[in-house]
Amino acid sequence: MDLDSLIAKALDEIPFPATVADPEREDCPFIGSSPDFLDMTLYPRSTVLGRNFCFLSENFNLSSALRAKMRSTIRTGKHFNGILENRRADGTRFLDRMDLRGLKIGKCSKTGEDKWLVIAIHGDVSNQDASQLPVEQAERMNQVA
Repeated sequence: MDLDSLIAKALDEIPFPATVADPEREDCPFIGSSPDFLDMTLYPRSTVLGRNFCFLSENFNLSSALRAKMRSTIRTGKHFNGILENRRADGTRFLDRMDLRGLKIGKCSKTGEDKWLVIAIHGDVSNQDASQLPVEQAERMNQVA
C-alpha cells in the first residue's frame, strides 16, 4: 500500500477535522483529509486532494505575517496555531482554527534525511466567543468578523 493510501485509511478513522500535506511535493498539497474536515468545508475529497492549504482562503486578505508562519511550518515542521478566514464549497465564510505541525515518519533510504508530513487539526470557531480564545487569536477573530 502506498503512502497516500495509508494516510487516507488512517484519516478515515479520525473523529475530528484533520488534513495531511506532503511538503516534499510541489506546493505542499493535501494527500489526505478526514471525513469531518470534508463535512466542515463541504468539499468532496476529490476537490481537496492535490490542493494546498490556501485554496480555502482564496480571495481573503491573509496577512504576510500569517502567511510567513505557515510557510515556515511547511519548510521546517515548526508548530503553527492560528485562525484563518476560509470559505466552504457553498461560499459561506468560516473561521478555521488550525493547528499545524510537522510529523516525522521516517528517513529517506537514499539520503538519510528525515521524511515528514504536515499534519493539521482544524476547528470551526466562527460562532465561538472571542474571549474564549488566546489573545492573539481573539484579535485575529475580531479583525475578520
